[in-house]
Amino acid sequence: MRADDIVPPGAGQLWRDCLDLLSLTRRTRIPPVVAGFDGFVDTIVHAVSERHSATEYTRLPTLRAFSEKILAAAEGRNMNIEMVPKLTKIGGNGPILANALAHFGVPVTYIGCLGLPELHLVFTEFSKKIRTFSIAEPGYSDAIEFNDGKLICGKQQAVSDVTWQSVLQQLPVEQLVDLVRPAGLIAFLNWGIVFSMTDMMNEFLHHIGPHLSEQRIPFFIDTADPSKRSETDTRRFVETLPRLAAKFKVYLGFNLRESDFIARAVGLSIRSDRIQDVLTYTGELRERLGIDALIIHWSRNAVACDTNSAVWVEAEHTENPQISTGAGDHFNAGFCLGLLLGGGLLVNLRLGVATSGYYVREARSPSVEDLISFIKTVSAVS
Repeated sequence: MRADDIVPPGAGQLWRDCLDLLSLTRRTRIPPVVAGFDGFVDTIVHAVSERHSATEYTRLPTLRAFSEKILAAAEGRNMNIEMVPKLTKIGGNGPILANALAHFGVPVTYIGCLGLPELHLVFTEFSKKIRTFSIAEPGYSDAIEFNDGKLICGKQQAVSDVTWQSVLQQLPVEQLVDLVRPAGLIAFLNWGIVFSMTDMMNEFLHHIGPHLSEQRIPFFIDTADPSKRSETDTRRFVETLPRLAAKFKVYLGFNLRESDFIARAVGLSIRSDRIQDVLTYTGELRERLGIDALIIHWSRNAVACDTNSAVWVEAEHTENPQISTGAGDHFNAGFCLGLLLGGGLLVNLRLGVATSGYYVREARSPSVEDLISFIKTVSAVS
């Protein structure tokens, strides 16, 4: 990729292009999405720094402050850190993405860990707007949120145990084909935790792929945190991607730290978090993985690279997020909405950061109208 292929972030015109694309939702039928396979019950908690009364406290504001408090308890000292539950909600990369897309009016089928034999109560509202097929019990996690990030403590065995057979026990191949055939996008989320997902991709390609049209529809993958996967697992995943790309348009997304675990499997490493370096790294990584596009996002910026261009945008960052758990999944939802509407790479990237920006400020998923209002507010474009 030449340096002059790198497109700088636009200003007013890019925002107008986003608004034009979003306006299509008022007069265009959005293609359906089929997604899977994780599912969690998330409890958002705050770590207490100082308790003032039975109802008032000061929270630990940063991960650094939290880590310093833990280090102070080292060398044989004990410590109790109080956690205050703030919210219990649907969790997992897949359910949060599916829920956000449904808020945009996208028809979504979700196959995942939502509870067996009955759906867990936290997924009751979720199932009213999304067609659901549960294949296992959900995992459970406490997300300790700070102003500069979060620490997720998960109990994930039920999710890690999911396999292709888990899917087939609830959905015969014939029914799965019927669900996938009209889809405009397929999404496989949370490779880092769903241990058999590489096998599931290969089974999906073998059993479902032959029944689909020759048109390569988008196949979106978010690895989530791959740090616990072995080098062998990672290499198998990387080797599967080109085979998948022969049948689908493969879009692979993760944050900057997570990308490094995949990059090592193909002999790459990130030089720095300077935009120019990240863009070069993203382009090299996409080429070595043999996929259509690669997307990397973090709190301040997002970059993407396809076969034609490398682009970046600044994120709508806030120092005081109302919620951070699910911000990346909302980025993915905005990006995928752009894919479904036929947007270009730069516009889709901007929709991703705008969707995430709205979510962390409002602690809820935006509708299309919410997103339009937010874009007009932050861009001053009417």
